[in-house]
Amino acid sequence: MAKWSTANQFLTETLGKSYDMDRYPKNQPYQCWDYADYFWVNQVGRPLITKAGGNGSAKDCWNISRTTNAGKEFDLVTDKSKLKTGDWCIFGGGSNGHVGIVKSIVRTGQLVVLQGENQGSTKVNAINYSLGNFLGAFRYKAWNTVTPAPKKSNEEIAKEVIAGKWGNGDDRKNRLTKAGYNYSTIQNLVNQMLNGKSSKRKSDLEIAREVIQGKWGNGALRKTSLTLAGYNYNNIQAIVNNLLR
Repeated sequence: MAKWSTANQFLTETLGKSYDMDRYPKNQPYQCWDYADYFWVNQVGRPLITKAGGNGSAKDCWNISRTTNAGKEFDLVTDKSKLKTGDWCIFGGGSNGHVGIVKSIVRTGQLVVLQGENQGSTKVNAINYSLGNFLGAFRYKAWNTVTPAPKKSNEEIAKEVIAGKWGNGDDRKNRLTKAGYNYSTIQNLVNQMLNGKSSKRKSDLEIAREVIQGKWGNGALRKTSLTLAGYNYNNIQAIVNNLLR
């Protein structure tokens, strides 16, 4: 039944579109509930319930019907500091509340980028959204069973930055942050490598062993990375050749 294998797949596919699941109300049928209901219907095969008999509001999805809506497919999240991308958040506030899906975390426990409908637009959009009226969230279990790719060390990423693989300026910062790395930490390592001032500078022999392990790449990339890190490429390569004999 499941249509989207990851949260990002759903977020990307639905952004900028409009969803009306109940043709109500006539003057503005594209409500926040419609977007969430579209997910429930297509991903788990049942509607998102507000309250028995219908005619409820977004916040009723949590206040009244959270157990039914969670079923076996969702975990209930009550700690807003634990939110993740893909969590469906329910908010109080106003007469109806609001529902949307977390696209990213801006400030833990305080602010998220929320993707949803009826957020100042008739189309699905993504906006910064305060967690002040957070009631709870539904976390789709299947998305959390995906095994993440092994994360590279900060040192490896810094070398890739030097090699130009992560772009420059704000583009680099955004890409590193999105990938789960601390931009300041990586940039400090880059600066250390470029200035040859690493407080834990390794010996040529240690570096040669890392080269053999594949940690410095191959060919031109290896030469550039070693040189920018303050090592003499020819000296390192000579040690590598001796170790491999």
